[in-house]
Amino acid sequence: MRITIILIVILSVSILSSNVFADDGYSGYPSLDEMFAEISSLKNEYPDYVTVGEYGKSMEGRSLYFIRIARPDGVKRPEALIAAGIHGNEWIGNRVAFAVARRLLEGEKSDAWISSLLDRIDFWFVPCINPDGFYRTWDQRGDMKAEWAKMRKNASKVDINRNFPLPAERTVDIELSGSSDPDDIRYTGPFPLSEPESKAIMTFAASHSFFAAVDFHSNWGTFFPPKCNSDACEKKFKEMMNAARERQKNVKYPVVSAWRVDSFSGEMEDALFYNYGVMAVCWEIFTETAAREQAADARYKHPFWSLNPADISYW
Repeated sequence: MRITIILIVILSVSILSSNVFADDGYSGYPSLDEMFAEISSLKNEYPDYVTVGEYGKSMEGRSLYFIRIARPDGVKRPEALIAAGIHGNEWIGNRVAFAVARRLLEGEKSDAWISSLLDRIDFWFVPCINPDGFYRTWDQRGDMKAEWAKMRKNASKVDINRNFPLPAERTVDIELSGSSDPDDIRYTGPFPLSEPESKAIMTFAASHSFFAAVDFHSNWGTFFPPKCNSDACEKKFKEMMNAARERQKNVKYPVVSAWRVDSFSGEMEDALFYNYGVMAVCWEIFTETAAREQAADARYKHPFWSLNPADISYW
């Protein structure tokens, strides 16, 4: 009887483990190749509305793709940027970026609000800023001992979102603002824009006139604007973020902004705002509370699930 029970336990654990490390992916999340194919699919499905191209290469030579969604009438409209995947292990941002793209394309003829957006805006997407980190996350999905937190970095072990030029000096010495230690998960790199990924984004932004941008992350469940330099600046960002917050159906994310105690940290939002005047916002999808609740399920013990919800559509 004891042997039978032991075998049942071993078999149960094996079944659960196979669900966690399924060969076909992370239960609904695509591999890098599948995600790249998804980009091509958008172009093939909506050839009149979608333009796809490269804006650079990663440290390991992978393509940095952009997707443009705009009306095919030749009219140049104000431009908005939707970014994701700057951290290699935060895949939910990539899924939300694609969901936005598909909603624009699928709702163009059936949703008056979507149609009005396309009447006024040309949308540019950079859905995977860090494809090397994305690939590494996939490649090591079966290794529970992998240094998971470091999957956020690029191939040269730099946190791309701490590698942008500082508009001014760091005013608060906090761990989140970046580190000069190459072993730290928020390593800033040897100098600003040392990485091909961050340099490519800044060059891309310089060649456009983006009026607004959102960069999807996980898993704090919040809106973060850049570090402002005045009450008026902070008020304007809060107005914009509150408009997005009101449209959220499931979880109303708080707006976190306190410019007097915030610090520059080399993040993309600061660089876009201060260099090009873009109203750029960090949008952290998923919540830490939801991640802890998800971790209680034996199917989601892999560290991947600490940052990425299993129920993608809810988020």
